[in-house]
Amino acid sequence: MTQYCLVEEGVITDGPKKLPKAWRNITRLDLATDESLKLKGWRPLDTDPPYPEYDTKTQHVVAEYTVNEASVTPAYTVVDYPDMFMTGLWCNVVDAEIVTGPKLLPRRWEGTEMYLLTEGEVNALNWLRYVDIEPEYNEDLQYLTSVDTINKSDVTKTYTVNDYTSEEMVTRIADAKVARKATIRLEAQTFILADYPYFVQNNVANSIYGSDIGDPMKAHIANIITESNACEDAVDACTTLAGIRAVTPTWPEVI
Repeated sequence: MTQYCLVEEGVITDGPKKLPKAWRNITRLDLATDESLKLKGWRPLDTDPPYPEYDTKTQHVVAEYTVNEASVTPAYTVVDYPDMFMTGLWCNVVDAEIVTGPKLLPRRWEGTEMYLLTEGEVNALNWLRYVDIEPEYNEDLQYLTSVDTINKSDVTKTYTVNDYTSEEMVTRIADAKVARKATIRLEAQTFILADYPYFVQNNVANSIYGSDIGDPMKAHIANIITESNACEDAVDACTTLAGIRAVTPTWPEVI
């Protein structure tokens, strides 16, 4: 659909857009001829060049217009959004309280085209960078707590490294042992079924398959169970989370 620009004293004052049906006490402007529209200041937007294709997630289009005798010619430029709109998180802070965020910086905010602003201008609209730098810590023995600290030009996530108590470590190690042993048993079952599916086991149990299949199957399953049990015993003997994680079965191959 053709778009039009309102040109007054050589300057575009409205558009490009679809013609309004009513304008300045004129009804059905959209039905007027181009000659009549020209007299009123409305000129069609040329379709050459066409509107460009672009990635709406990372780019926007900047248009400049040349006013001609009977039309308006556009010149389009595809522009990447500034990096601050593509990476990092921001907070909207009002009266020393975080109202929105942390989130990606919006490109439009309360009628303002934010992507056209500098970082200082964005800050003036109460949007501050969110700084989240997690400190190094031993996840086996420690955990993090945090609070958001609002500064003049950013909001910083401030961390505290806390040590687990001896009682908490006892519980964590016990839970880790239960989980690791369950994983080992599941791996054992997976390896058994990969080599000897249920239908093979059932056929051996029902004497449909003979000892040529049954004996190697039983020996293989017994070897896997032996390895699984040995690993579970090794897990029970561990005194650290790292030790528990380090217990890795060496599953026997089919005989």
